[in-house]
Amino acid sequence: MRKVIFHYHLFKNAGTSVDAILKTHFPNGWVTREFNAPHATKLAEVAQWIEQEQDAVAFSSHTADLPPPKLENIEVFPIIFIRHPIDRIASAYYFEKKQNSDNGSALLAKNTTLSGYIDAHLAHKGASQCRNFQSYRLAQWLMDTNGDMTELALQAIEKLPFIGLVEAFDESIQRLSDWLSPHFPEFRPMVAAKNAERISQTLEQKLAEIRADLGETKYAELLEANAADMAIYHAVQNKYSPKMIPKTIMQFWDSAFLPEDIAPLVDLWKHRNPDFKHQLFNDVTARAYIAQHYPASYLAAYDACAIPAMRSDFFRYAYLYKEGGIYVDAAITCITPLKNWLEQSENLIFVRRPTGRIINGFIVAKPGQPFLKAILEQCVININKKSSNNVWLVTGPGVINELVKSQPIDNQFTLLELQFFKLHCRIFNNLEHKKTLHWSLIQQENSIYTDANSPTKNADKQIAAPPATDENKISTLDIKLVLIGHPRCGSKSLAQYLTSTGLMVDHEGIGKDGICSWWLAARHKPAINAFIHGTAGMKTTLLPELICHFIRNPLEAIPSITIENEFNERNNISFKCRREVIKQNYQIDLADYDPLTAATLSYVYWNKLAEKTIPDLTVRIEKMNIDLLPLIHYYGLSPTDMIPQTNTSAIKFGILDKPATDAETLIRLTSAKARLYLEKYLTIYS
Repeated sequence: MRKVIFHYHLFKNAGTSVDAILKTHFPNGWVTREFNAPHATKLAEVAQWIEQEQDAVAFSSHTADLPPPKLENIEVFPIIFIRHPIDRIASAYYFEKKQNSDNGSALLAKNTTLSGYIDAHLAHKGASQCRNFQSYRLAQWLMDTNGDMTELALQAIEKLPFIGLVEAFDESIQRLSDWLSPHFPEFRPMVAAKNAERISQTLEQKLAEIRADLGETKYAELLEANAADMAIYHAVQNKYSPKMIPKTIMQFWDSAFLPEDIAPLVDLWKHRNPDFKHQLFNDVTARAYIAQHYPASYLAAYDACAIPAMRSDFFRYAYLYKEGGIYVDAAITCITPLKNWLEQSENLIFVRRPTGRIINGFIVAKPGQPFLKAILEQCVININKKSSNNVWLVTGPGVINELVKSQPIDNQFTLLELQFFKLHCRIFNNLEHKKTLHWSLIQQENSIYTDANSPTKNADKQIAAPPATDENKISTLDIKLVLIGHPRCGSKSLAQYLTSTGLMVDHEGIGKDGICSWWLAARHKPAINAFIHGTAGMKTTLLPELICHFIRNPLEAIPSITIENEFNERNNISFKCRREVIKQNYQIDLADYDPLTAATLSYVYWNKLAEKTIPDLTVRIEKMNIDLLPLIHYYGLSPTDMIPQTNTSAIKFGILDKPATDAETLIRLTSAKARLYLEKYLTIYS
């Protein structure tokens, strides 16, 4: 029997998000159509449409009527979502006010207030936009049956095999997935974050604003006019009874014995949160949990993880999806009791850095969150494919950040800003195990998979490994900023500018708050914001809070780079170092090219190397006073408009005349791949 999904897309009831999910799963099988006919005729047209669209799997319509059609050899799976009626009306008003449409309701919204919009709709007794809109649509199922609208709508709710609640969208999508997956195996929940700032309003806050806007009398009239909708909203809400996040703190350490510097951090979570249950898992107990609660394929994926950090990543997603609660990395400790700052009615909470990148060291969740399931499934895929030899990309935060970019997004989790989080929790990077046993060090020398035929350390290697040294002699330093880019692109000016704002950043040396260095782009430890500074015997592992990539207009930078490259007939440290690194990473030898081409290729590939560090912020040197504002505000400092001009070619090399060039010439000098990169940088300055 043919099976199809039919989405009854009620206006302003999260239908766009539902359609996005359907279109993603069935890109060639999603269709939409609207109907303008009497009820009986419309039902016949809907049935005919489904029969005619032989290749379609998912149908969507704002105007199709219930009930779902009964067709020979076709089973229809209906989808419909309900929303708080007052919030829906306000959302409809603001949507119509800004939409590019000249229909009557949109023109009304554009030319009046919310109060006027509601008055005009309620004045027309036959209009349903502001009067029991959802109940009317549901009651059509039983319109030939005796009973008032409320009773008929409630009966329709009980007849529907699935009904979603906008205010519980993530749980609704999970239930939808559980219902559809046995019939449509390719369907799985796809949920990510949209409009999920900490400042996002709750339903209660939005209703309070609407009430204040309308006044008590008019708000009461609106509630009365939507009494049936309120009844069905509460009926559906009862099906999605709110659950609090379980008061469980879960942590993981691969062995049963905690190191001396880890044990006190773990104990503080118990000491400062006595009303929370605390569970500490290790390799053995975590594996037993996965074996008990997940299919064999998940256990096989867990067993394929050779590095403890991977197993920790995998297990935290698996546990939180089933149980809910609070996961905390063992290197994070509690400063303020959770009850003082954590909102336990949220569905899913992550922490993010100032410019948007999500970390996975602290996750809070109710059980059954679809996005956690999506993360876990992607980890299984990555492990089975051996997609990388970089833990960050296979099971770590890279998985989360990629899913956020690739999936439909609609209010599915809350993001705590790192600055807020660090008021209540402290992250320790300078721990003993991180110096010698951190996953970023292990993956440079070994496969991250237990299979002997897995990728070696070179699978994702970006730069040559530093000379072998005694790791115990490498000091580790937490630092606010590392700024990287190409030589002759304003690193000294940038360091001076930041220092003038109050951040003590040194040029090529380690300042109190940071370092601005072109060379560190080639000394990055992938994925952990770590850089090696110094030479053999005097090395420091820098663990920055933020990474910035500084760039300069290529039409200005490349002539300066040409001068630097050719200084002393290319026998200078800067050119020789860049030549070697670019040759190792991109198989391009700058020595094989004429001066202008060599400078262009150096600019392109060194900046590409800087991008591989996944910087938190990109700063145009010419606009540093603008591009650095998010960072300046993040640290609570005062910006300045004065951009220092230092270390020019005339000062450093005694050369006044730079080679002239233009965009067309530079593009012509580069190969196809380098040309794409160069055009990107040129576009930034266009």
